[in-house]
Amino acid sequence: MIQYIPHRAIDFKKWDACVTGAKNAMVYGESWYLNIVAPGWDALVDGDYKAVMPLIYRSKWGIQYIFQPPFTQQLGVFGEKQANSFLAAIPNKFKLADIQLNSYNECSHKVAVRKPNLILDLNHSLEEIRGGYSENTRRNIRKATIGGFQNNPPASVEEIISLFRKHRGQTIDSLSDKDYHCLSTICAVAAQRGQLEIEILRSPSGDLFAGAIFLRSTHGWIFLFSATHTEARNTGVMHALIDRFIEKHAGETTLLDFEGSSNPNLYRFYKSFGSQEIVYLQLRINRLPFPFNLFKS
Repeated sequence: MIQYIPHRAIDFKKWDACVTGAKNAMVYGESWYLNIVAPGWDALVDGDYKAVMPLIYRSKWGIQYIFQPPFTQQLGVFGEKQANSFLAAIPNKFKLADIQLNSYNECSHKVAVRKPNLILDLNHSLEEIRGGYSENTRRNIRKATIGGFQNNPPASVEEIISLFRKHRGQTIDSLSDKDYHCLSTICAVAAQRGQLEIEILRSPSGDLFAGAIFLRSTHGWIFLFSATHTEARNTGVMHALIDRFIEKHAGETTLLDFEGSSNPNLYRFYKSFGSQEIVYLQLRINRLPFPFNLFKS
């Protein structure tokens, strides 16, 4: 039987045992991660934590709604249970919901939207993996090598976030100061847990030109965040940076999760490393009464 459990009553030890032991285990669903991105989250739990689903919610104008927290591409149900059963068990007090299920979840909801994710299997030799690169990717890696970019001295998470905010972040309104602080906290805790890797490249003069943050998940690595200098656009540094990470982990029984993307340019970039598409579902639920349900879907 699926029950709604408020945050204060969740057994986090059993929760984490369920999530990490599931075939669809993802770091996004672990309690330490949820406590950072969505303090006070509630849950749906099947039986004695046989399957679980986090409920991340806010209130606005007196309406409680479920949303997808930042830096959390997929959530949904973890464990051996159909998503339909959990979705039907969401309490009626939540009038709106925007949920991105994980790629193992199937549901029959009529407004589910299929979204692309890209995964690279690293359990091959480096030669085999590089053999799947596009010619453009190989060319960009050579360009960065010839350009003399180096990975020393190391950079901190804060430097990478600062690089992003100074350049690309100027055109993105969806990330707030609170969100950047959330990212910084995720990285700090992940580093303490031994689940963080950083790759950077600097120009010959020592300026930070590109940085990427990789988060260790249960079955692989997540390409969580990256930043590039505006002048790095035609240098190939991000291609070289990802290739450097792949070189370190080639041959391991692990995956590299690029986290999407629905952006055509990013999709082509991630695909150029030989990654494979895996679909996950975005689901929107509207329980607002008429005519209010016409204004939000």
